[in-house]
Amino acid sequence: MTKDEYVKRYHKLPLILEDEEEGLVRLSKVPHITPLDEEVEVLSYGKLPKIMVPNPVIGMRGPQGKRGYGSDGTKFDSVWEYAYYTYKKELCGEWIERNRTENLKYWVDGKERDFYPDFKTLTGYVEIKGIWREKDQLKKDQHPEVEFIDGSGMKPIIEELNKKLPNWRKGFTEA
Repeated sequence: MTKDEYVKRYHKLPLILEDEEEGLVRLSKVPHITPLDEEVEVLSYGKLPKIMVPNPVIGMRGPQGKRGYGSDGTKFDSVWEYAYYTYKKELCGEWIERNRTENLKYWVDGKERDFYPDFKTLTGYVEIKGIWREKDQLKKDQHPEVEFIDGSGMKPIIEELNKKLPNWRKGFTEA
């Protein structure tokens, strides 16, 4: 699979945003990726960066935001993780715990790897995805018991938080 095919198949959110017009953006060219000629709706997650650029250490940082801490001291890899945690804990009243210790095994090219889903809940593991990478699809395929939530799943959660807990973002501090 080429990088172009991979991006078209797995990325559900734009990599680079430009020419914002009436809630629509055009996917723009990244040095190693051919531009896509389709428009996508901008999901209202708060402050969406105008341009997202590759970071040589962590790769592409998507609209899910930066790492930080919740008001209770829990560490999150993104605002979306914090949003999901807050939604489950505060709005749904459900038990949820950040997972840092329990791993699942998955295989890449015959090599065993460790996968630490983001959360443990009473119903199982949950993984929040901002940007899909090839290894993420392998994890999903090899662990159907893990609930994977991407931008389309986060949109209604964030809308509900914005409606019922309008100041929920104030509980998140960027690291």
